[in-house]
Amino acid sequence: IIESYRTDLRGRYRYSDTNFLILRQIIENITGLKLSAYVGGLFELLGMDNTGYNPLWWRVPQMVVPTEYDHMLQRGQILGYVHDDLAALNGGVEGNAGLFSNASDLSRFCEMLINDGMFRGERIISRATVRLFTSQPLTPKGIYRGLGFDMCKHDSELYPGFGHTGYT
Repeated sequence: IIESYRTDLRGRYRYSDTNFLILRQIIENITGLKLSAYVGGLFELLGMDNTGYNPLWWRVPQMVVPTEYDHMLQRGQILGYVHDDLAALNGGVEGNAGLFSNASDLSRFCEMLINDGMFRGERIISRATVRLFTSQPLTPKGIYRGLGFDMCKHDSELYPGFGHTGYT
């Protein structure tokens, strides 16, 4: 598990993916579904046809954008394969990495979040869940993070904005 220690203007915290590795296990134990199938149901509700794990299993290579050129292991151009080692060891599916998408699909997901869990007149997830995910419980400590999201400071022009860029 990779950790980095931040001391910039957003405060001090340790970044770790452990919570999302455990989250995958919780989801799979509670639902009886693999994570890819569980989130696949959400993506289907949103019409996100270009989002999922292991894109070369369901898209032709010409529809998948290369993500890096591997010089270290000399594997050449990497296409449709997760960068994260733990996700790779778990078949390309993990709670912290491995999900591939495009801008059109991501806009649908963002529209649902911005509208407190509603998407085109349908409730996809509860308002309470969206608010929990986008809350800032550690703001008093100078840490502007939510559950999986980078958050804006209250005095930012972008407040109450939130997001997450991912690795690539």
